[in-house]
Amino acid sequence: MIFTRSLFYIFLLSLGSGLFISCQKKIDRVILVPDNKDRFLKKELSFSERVDSLLRESEAFRNAFIGISVYDPQKRDTVYELNSHKLFTPASNMKILTLGVALEYLETQLSSLSYDYFGDTLIFCGNGYPLFLNPFIEDNQSAYDLLNAHRGKIIYNAPHMSDGPYGPGWSWDDYKYLYQTEKSPYPIFGNSIWVYKANQHSTIRTVPRYFNDFVRSSSDSSKFYIERDLHSNRISVMLDKSDRLVNSSFPMVQSDSLIVRLLSDTLHRKVHFEKNVKREFHKDVKGFSRDSLLHRMMYDSNNFLAEQFLLQSSYHLSDTLSSKWIIKKSLDEIYDGFSDPIRWVDGSGLSRYNLNSPSNFIYALQKIKSNLGEDIGYFFPEGNKKSLSKPLRFIHAKSGSLSNNYCLSGYITTQKGDRLIFSFMANHFEGSNKRIKKVFTELLEMIYKQYAL
Repeated sequence: MIFTRSLFYIFLLSLGSGLFISCQKKIDRVILVPDNKDRFLKKELSFSERVDSLLRESEAFRNAFIGISVYDPQKRDTVYELNSHKLFTPASNMKILTLGVALEYLETQLSSLSYDYFGDTLIFCGNGYPLFLNPFIEDNQSAYDLLNAHRGKIIYNAPHMSDGPYGPGWSWDDYKYLYQTEKSPYPIFGNSIWVYKANQHSTIRTVPRYFNDFVRSSSDSSKFYIERDLHSNRISVMLDKSDRLVNSSFPMVQSDSLIVRLLSDTLHRKVHFEKNVKREFHKDVKGFSRDSLLHRMMYDSNNFLAEQFLLQSSYHLSDTLSSKWIIKKSLDEIYDGFSDPIRWVDGSGLSRYNLNSPSNFIYALQKIKSNLGEDIGYFFPEGNKKSLSKPLRFIHAKSGSLSNNYCLSGYITTQKGDRLIFSFMANHFEGSNKRIKKVFTELLEMIYKQYAL
């Protein structure tokens, strides 16, 4: 009898275990648990327990370092957290902080040129504006029109810039990819070179045309390739027997003297150059809308724009171009409520030196929400197949990815209409981020359906 009863309890335990596992996979709210009288009772899972259940079942998280924070700003309550005060590599989530800097410090209409007249001489200064003759984003060209219309002498005044062309910790061997375009005091042509061959009978050309003579091509190769030199703007093109078309873009190796040469070539007149001459400029040419360009930065995850936004902010406040200076000022004035230490070295998140916590991102997102009100959708994309395993229209968030790292931080509107703030960070996983995105998607769907039920 005792043996039979024991078998019966073993059967019930296995049944309960199966129900428990099943409930976890379906993210149910109720499980069966044994009490001290050998009976099984229903237990209501808390919201945190339901999240824990989902995360425990995830194969993708087994060998990853995971940080999560979900915050209800109406209740001023952290509704779930896991390693929320630990530091992670945030990748492009750092653009969230850059967004906050630009919204706080830059005027709604960006300055495309700082200048003044000294007699009949027009002297202008680089202020970090990224769209002068940019081939990828159409500007109003007011700065170009001003320079082109001036009949007297033109001098480019090179400002003090403490940044190098790359941020700390950027990968040197990514020099040839546009996602690592060089920073500079006054970008021209987007600091990029477009190399093209329009048809099989044409020659290889460049935009800007100044670099036509920098291209060396050969048709003796059995394999096609095109490459820019590591330390110069020389470009090698090896054409195979198929005589294929060419359509490639590379970052430009920038310098103050190159800016002057490119301007002289474009304006068809000599542009002069001065350095280490401190001047005050009382005039500005208005360029692109700040918010429109921030929209491009966030939706396209444009690293070049992010870096130049930090430099523009620095120049606007101090007449110098220094990412380090504006980062320190922002931490003192905008993000002074961070609960955790942070290492912040660039505007884009390209550097693996950057370290931040989910809790800090929650604070930053709160500050940005207080500035934007209901306009967050203009700056934070809806959840889509790039950021999640399937589209989720109730999500507005910025993703960030580097090899073996994936992060997603932003806002979620639940089925009941609650607006929550979240930050999910996954570091050190192996392989693709597809499995991480799948779990993030499941977690967000669970929050959407079950929070506050």
